[in-house]
Amino acid sequence: LHEIKQPLPQEKEQLAKQVLSIAPESVTQIALDLPQAKITLTRNQGVWRIASSKRRADPNRINQILNHTSLQAQRVLFANQEKPLDLKTYGLEPAIGWLSLISDSTPITLQFGETTAVGQNRYVAISGRPEVYIVSSALFDEANQPTEKFQDPLFLRINTWEVDHLALATPAQNLSLMRREGQWRMTDPFEDVADNTQANEFLARLTGMSISHVVELNPQVEKLSEWGLDQPRLEMRIHLPESSEPITVFFGKYLSDAESLVFAKRSDEPALFAVSAKEVDSLIVDPKSLRSKNCFSGSLDQVRRIRLERPEGALELERLETRWREASSSRELDLSKVNAFVQELLALRFQSFVEEPQADGTSYGLKPAVSAIEIVLQEPQRLEIGNSADEEQTRYGYLKHRKILARIPEQASLLAAKNVEELLISADPPSQEH
Repeated sequence: LHEIKQPLPQEKEQLAKQVLSIAPESVTQIALDLPQAKITLTRNQGVWRIASSKRRADPNRINQILNHTSLQAQRVLFANQEKPLDLKTYGLEPAIGWLSLISDSTPITLQFGETTAVGQNRYVAISGRPEVYIVSSALFDEANQPTEKFQDPLFLRINTWEVDHLALATPAQNLSLMRREGQWRMTDPFEDVADNTQANEFLARLTGMSISHVVELNPQVEKLSEWGLDQPRLEMRIHLPESSEPITVFFGKYLSDAESLVFAKRSDEPALFAVSAKEVDSLIVDPKSLRSKNCFSGSLDQVRRIRLERPEGALELERLETRWREASSSRELDLSKVNAFVQELLALRFQSFVEEPQADGTSYGLKPAVSAIEIVLQEPQRLEIGNSADEEQTRYGYLKHRKILARIPEQASLLAAKNVEELLISADPPSQEH
């Protein structure tokens, strides 16, 4: 027989004072009838909404309430046959208000009474139980708020790392971004690698946008042109991997009585909002500003081969599992030195695009190129290096794998001219005998 572990004395005391213990993630409905809060909140597919208006609720406030439901009693008052508890004395008959929770287990209703004479505590009772508990007022204070305090203050609350496709449209241009294996790519108006930092900062501006106020809870479709939503200044479609339908957001005209605000609407709820025009304008960007300026993309452990082409001859380095060697001589190279060199290549960034390249490209020194750097991951990535550009310390460079002509730093020429002797394993100095 196995001995059943008994709780320690302090655990017994804590369990005796446990008023409620509900896993917050199991709760699907919260109903409040308090002096300031007359509201029902429901959760569906992880999203909390105000039942009466279908508006999104503030998950932070709801989490605060649910966290406070793990109530510990400061003191428990018990009824007995000789002297039953007078609930009126504690403000519990009738109660000042109540909170009801529906979860995976049995529904529970918590009744709130008056505050205690000493300390920041309050009398509470659980429907169906004879005891009265003295608990902290924190749960009552957090829940006893007007309806507007339960509304989500953000226009679009999503986890930015979950977005895998983002499409924007303005009257002047389209822009589309897709994320695969942590890397953003542009698919419209051109195919290219996107700058992860710039793309994530763009998403952060979108998800950090706050709602100024609700214009109408149930706007009429006939008024779309009045709000500028029939031809929006900006339309965005956001795809989340777990959602069957993308969320589309629309931004329209300025409000007539507040030109710092514009009308805004989401496809997944009826309400019409007012949001900051300045925040909306920050989302209308030049697609080129989101293009990556990295000459090469990938990580250190993905690089399998490096080829450096220069007038004195080509140098090829190849990786064999965890070792690097010179391909032509099979000489083993110093792993730390090669890794540092690869990191320099991966960190190489061009300075600007050549906006209107000449048709033949001969003036750039790229036919043929002066030198070249090619690194092989799953597919080769090749940078061809040409003549000096007008700007000081820059050259023309052609990123063949991206079909981009750019101005690159002089450092690229120095990297292409790397001497293999600098990468060899250093010989141990001869030992000195005493």
